[in-house]
Parts: sequence; C-alpha cells; structure tokens
Amino acid sequence: RETYVRLNVSLAPGELPGADWTERARKVAADKGLRFCHVNPIRQDAADERRDEKFVLTVDELKELSPDSVVDVLAQKHPLTDAQRQLLKGLLEDLAR
Repeated sequence: RETYVRLNVSLAPGELPGADWTERARKVAADKGLRFCHVNPIRQDAADERRDEKFVLTVDELKELSPDSVVDVLAQKHPLTDAQRQLLKGLLEDLAR
C-alpha cells in the first residue's frame, strides 16, 4: 500500500515557507519509499493565544474599509511583514478599481 505524507512545518511570525521545501520533502519521502503530497505551514505565534476568539466582519462593514484598514484587520489575526502588507494593500487597491 502507498503511504502519503503531509509535512506540517511551524513558522515563526512573518516567516514564509521556503521555496525549496516541497522539492526537499519529495526527495526525503522518495528515499524512504513514501509519496509526498503537501507542505502544511503552521504559524506558531501570539495569534495562537487568540485561536478560539471569533473574528466576524460583515460584507457591508468590509466594503466601508479602506485597503489599509483591511490589511490592519488581517494583521490583527495574522502577523504580516512590511512586504506582505504592501503586497496585500496593492492587490486590494487593484481589486477596488
């Protein structure tokens, strides 16, 4: 029977998955006779302490927010680097046009 592997990787706040993680995991799995299928990044940070808190924003409330405000709301739950904040803000501005 084939065995499939899902690799859970803990990430520090602001850390992104490595570009080569998938290829490295495939090689290690193949060397062990396993079949690799997925890298599952898991953020281990202060947001874990708030994991059980509900965060709800209605569509109407979301429509009223500026791209900067949306990024700020997301950053409350998911730590973002400055580069991630700028990228997300740019995407939201493009979508709003």
